[in-house]
Amino acid sequence: MSYSPLVSYFNQSPNYESRNGNKIQGFAIHCFVGQLGMPRGVDVFKPESKDASANYVIAYDGQIGAALQDEQRSWCTSSRIDEKVLSIECASDSYSPYAITDECYKSLIALLADRCKAYGIKKLSFANDADYGRALKLSEDYQNIVCHRWYANKSCPGEAIMNLLISGRITSDVNAILNGDQPAPEPPEPDPPEAWDYCEPTSIIIGVGDEGHAVKTLQGALIAHGYDLDEYGGADGIFGYGTEKRVKEYQADNALAIDGVVGADTWSSLTGK
Repeated sequence: MSYSPLVSYFNQSPNYESRNGNKIQGFAIHCFVGQLGMPRGVDVFKPESKDASANYVIAYDGQIGAALQDEQRSWCTSSRIDEKVLSIECASDSYSPYAITDECYKSLIALLADRCKAYGIKKLSFANDADYGRALKLSEDYQNIVCHRWYANKSCPGEAIMNLLISGRITSDVNAILNGDQPAPEPPEPDPPEAWDYCEPTSIIIGVGDEGHAVKTLQGALIAHGYDLDEYGGADGIFGYGTEKRVKEYQADNALAIDGVVGADTWSSLTGK
């Protein structure tokens, strides 16, 4: 059993299956809606009730975590393609185009290159061919990166990551490392364990009627934790009664005061900040 040596935090999720004899041949890159840090980005997959998991999570500051061993199939891409790929969640903004930070991007490139070397993948390719992906095909010379949106009614991995894939930036940056043309970026040094659960105190209070960036971040974090807002307008930046309902549900599920208001405790629990 193994995972990348670049990982600074591991917490085994119970949500996985076997790969049914399939070798790791490629990757599924996802956007993890909400600029979450470590360890919360990994710990969200710990409850069985989450009914989801990922092999790797890259936080907004570039920290790399793992929720599964490489040999375990994640529940991430809504398809049996998960038997053949490593799933990588990248912390992103909570609103379109779901951008990722430069630190997250650098760690994504380093992780992809590291795992390519580990499994003898000599080249990354992306043809943006959804039909090829749905046929569960992977090829170094054509396409060995897949997108969640091809298998389910999702926007994942978001337009920011899709543009990085379609433009060829991700594949060219990784292939330059695999070809020895440039060194892999160095992921950041891990925080000391005692700092992982520390959050700066905040006076933030968000409730019904509020609007703006903070509300979008809140809504994105709710969605990332599995509290769907589609019927209430999604992450629209407007704190309405639908958002309040989901906040109360999250508070009830996480032993927080159930008032529908997002204060310091609820904000910290949801966003890791």
